[in-house]
Amino acid sequence: MDTTRATGVFHEGEIEAQERAGVRAQAAKLGPRLVQPQLDWQLAAFLSEQPFVIAASATPDGHVWASVLAGRPGFAVATAPDHVVIRSAIGVGDPLADALDGAGAQLGLLVIEPESRSRIRLNVTARRTRDGLELDLAEVFGNCAKYIQRRIPTSLIEDVTRSGTRVGEAIDGDQSGFVAHSDTFFVASRHPAGGTDASHRGGRPGFVAVSHGGLTLTFPDYQGNNMFQTLGNLTVDPAVGLLFIDWGTGRTLQITGKAQIIWDDATRLTAWPGAMRLVDVRIEKVIDRAHGSPLRWQFREAHRLNPPVPTGSAPPAAGPERHVGSANPQSETRL
Repeated sequence: MDTTRATGVFHEGEIEAQERAGVRAQAAKLGPRLVQPQLDWQLAAFLSEQPFVIAASATPDGHVWASVLAGRPGFAVATAPDHVVIRSAIGVGDPLADALDGAGAQLGLLVIEPESRSRIRLNVTARRTRDGLELDLAEVFGNCAKYIQRRIPTSLIEDVTRSGTRVGEAIDGDQSGFVAHSDTFFVASRHPAGGTDASHRGGRPGFVAVSHGGLTLTFPDYQGNNMFQTLGNLTVDPAVGLLFIDWGTGRTLQITGKAQIIWDDATRLTAWPGAMRLVDVRIEKVIDRAHGSPLRWQFREAHRLNPPVPTGSAPPAAGPERHVGSANPQSETRL
């Protein structure tokens, strides 16, 4: 349970961010209506229909990470309004395994359906089991559909190899190209007492900029729901985790580092159309997994509200996403 919210919906970092953005009154009205202690039947049904969830975690060394858990629809189900079971293996080399070594790890989950542009977020206490995870819910709330690109899952590669993992302390040229072509990534953040949160960020390819040398990256913060869970956490604790997914091949890029919110640098903000704020991330560790996700997706449609990218940052045009099959047809399940 998040003791920082025992007498209210928001902790001190969220309130500070809301006040700085000038939206404290709106958030105070919205928050109590959105944040609930458990899943109702509609949200439970939505969860059971999804083939993946994003998990935010904190490892004992102080790093924050975002990870993907996936399976056939039904791999994540609510067995009670305040209890969820996830049956999914944690990939070799995924920091989520280290975060779950102790009893009662606090995780943030993002359950997102790109096809319908729907999403909910869960704050939970997690225990690792033989088959996956058991979760006790503390908070459940929905988010708006902004900046979610429409995609449909096409297949699940059940016998995917776990080889091909690279670890570094900066983003190399190939990884920089991966980031430049991404229209979506996921963010993990935390509050020291309240645990971790998982969130979504979307935009046009090129909306995330990597510095020369690959030591830092910058992403814009567009207009959202004014609750400021992610920036509120970063106001208190700069530890941050980012997850980029290649939707066509299953490659994942996990990044952990320290974030700095750029609130009012007029010169920099002018260069980022649509940005209300910027976030600079100083990279500390990168995990590049060639087969980090077993899911394959097909792109359908970009969100109509995606702002333009900074001048000169748009990547070269890439071909449409397509399914990249397994060498063994028997290991592929159509979704």
